[in-house]
Amino acid sequence: MNSALRTLLDHSTFHLGALREVGALLPASDEELSTVITETIAAGDQMGFLLVITAALDAGRRVDASHLVKGTALANDPNRLGNLAWKMEGDVPGALMAAIHLGGISRDMHAGALFIVAAWCAERRSGELPAEFAAEARQLARHKELPDVALGYLGAIVLTVPDEGLLAVISKSYPRLLDNAIQPATRKIADAFLSMFAGPVTGFAHPTPPKAVAQGRPMRRAVEKISRNDLCHCGSGRKYKRCCFEKDQERLHLSTEVAGHTRAELRDDPEAGLTESRLMRLQPFELVRIDPRKVPENLRSCYITHAVGFRLWERAVEFFEVVEWDEERQDDWHFLTYFLMHEQLKDLAVRAVAARARHEPVDDLRLGIQLLIARDDPAEELRVLDATADAILHETDAEALNKLGNGILCSRHTALGILICRSLIAMLPPEQSSFLLKEILTARDKLNLPPDDPFSDVHERRLAEHTPDEGADAAALRTARKRLDAKAAEVRQLNEEIDRQRRAMERLEKKNGAAPVPAQTTSTDEAGLREMRIKLAELKVNLHERTAERTSLRHDLEKAQKELETLRQTQSAPAHASDATTDDEAAHYLPEQPAGNQPLRLVEFPHKFRETLEDFPRQAARAALAMIGRLAGGEPAAFVGVVPLKACPGIFRQRIGSEHRLLFRLLPDRVQIVDLINRRDLDRKIKSLQASG
Repeated sequence: MNSALRTLLDHSTFHLGALREVGALLPASDEELSTVITETIAAGDQMGFLLVITAALDAGRRVDASHLVKGTALANDPNRLGNLAWKMEGDVPGALMAAIHLGGISRDMHAGALFIVAAWCAERRSGELPAEFAAEARQLARHKELPDVALGYLGAIVLTVPDEGLLAVISKSYPRLLDNAIQPATRKIADAFLSMFAGPVTGFAHPTPPKAVAQGRPMRRAVEKISRNDLCHCGSGRKYKRCCFEKDQERLHLSTEVAGHTRAELRDDPEAGLTESRLMRLQPFELVRIDPRKVPENLRSCYITHAVGFRLWERAVEFFEVVEWDEERQDDWHFLTYFLMHEQLKDLAVRAVAARARHEPVDDLRLGIQLLIARDDPAEELRVLDATADAILHETDAEALNKLGNGILCSRHTALGILICRSLIAMLPPEQSSFLLKEILTARDKLNLPPDDPFSDVHERRLAEHTPDEGADAAALRTARKRLDAKAAEVRQLNEEIDRQRRAMERLEKKNGAAPVPAQTTSTDEAGLREMRIKLAELKVNLHERTAERTSLRHDLEKAQKELETLRQTQSAPAHASDATTDDEAAHYLPEQPAGNQPLRLVEFPHKFRETLEDFPRQAARAALAMIGRLAGGEPAAFVGVVPLKACPGIFRQRIGSEHRLLFRLLPDRVQIVDLINRRDLDRKIKSLQASG
């Protein structure tokens, strides 16, 4: 880039006059122009990028879409990005999808880029979208609390792309976007976006230099404030107004949030005046230029969190390669590698592990990361898969099992991961199984599968067992369960109807293809097939909607359970404190011991145990029987919380909800049930057992 152009870019704001001046200084050849654009992107020079690329397009010069891969972050306005992209040549959708994958853009830019891709393909590619578009759009729609601008683009995407899976996710996350009442307004917004995309490239430029110094951030003067009649700061001896005033006024309009620094100076020294508030305000293209070695120690965790949040994976890994290692870095390192595992970024994962290994042995590496690193070595990958399976079979800690299952789910063996995580849902506590079910639903998006999973039923049954719903305080929980059960029945009915419709279509298609038939019959069959396809599509849309509603109701149930458990714990605390004759329950137990690998056992019930069950609330009795079956089956999660009684050797206790206790013996071949009691009767029962010897 020639010096005159560089100086102009450093001292210009975005207005028509500056665009004309920049256009006059652009190199004549397209190759040299491409080099200039590449240089402004590499320097993170947002103003320079916008001036050069706008001036070039305004002059009718060829600008290749490949500049959007790294230039999208610098556009910093989805509408401006669409306006520029609309006039570029080459694979615009591919470049924008690559920019999204590269990261370093805000949610607004992410949603805007996806809409630009959808609109471009609808207008110029007959609606043919990039292969990864659907999964990327669904992932965006799953984010909670998207900004209003991003929601506007998401609504426009829904109108442009008829993807059933996307509709299902949006109906769960942002159902209002699908409300018929707001569809006309959404259509107007989408049309307004398209109008801005197709408008003149200079439409975003001010007619004259803007009078405002800056907006959107706190600004600090690039020059010291001096009275016009004071002596000039340069030492000339003249009054300021007759010496450096005009020059300083120009510099003042280039002020930044760091005192004494212009835009160009701060670009050359981006770490100047770095504070936590300024670090959190940095845009991705600004953050990527920060040298990790110059980040103050107290800001380094904040730096990593911010970089990972913007998907600046390369920069985050480089941080651990150049910054001196200490124990405080471990949490940040695990935070980064968790996301590298989810994104399946093998090369960066290898670098991150190597960066830590230079300072200390890496003996706590997630099996998911090991699987990622072994991805291109079939023998090693099979060994890690086998080790993971073995670890799952021997592990009893719920959190560790959660990590193991999620590690395979994140790998390229997504389908295998779904099967493994399904098996874990049946044995993990509700909180962990809820997390795994959410991860399974996300993985199904990647495989373009229907949005619900059959193991939703298993998880919901376990939720029903977890907290008894008897009593006046459980009215909200009972209501939530009834609503969820009804919605689950609707989903099952729709699935059965879809299966019947699909089988009928297959039979008719097979009949038509089996042998020649009269033309009139063929016409009738084709009409029938068409009606069947339409009905099947309608059923799928209904299924997506009901599945989303079911997921929402499941969240309501989990919330109601937590609220009820908190209420009962709060209510029970004063009762225990006031009852001086009741011993503290924990005093009756020995410490919990690791259960280890449990064998299969038969169940031995005491005399009249059925009558005992009938004396308890139905929910508690059902939960007790389910727990007994899990204990007999040797399910590791069933033994979490099992403790031996101090006064009665050989007898163990397991909680059944918050109010009931199951007492039992563990023999080599049998689970011998002693009794099911109310928690308040524990002291009396222990005395009875001691007396009976």
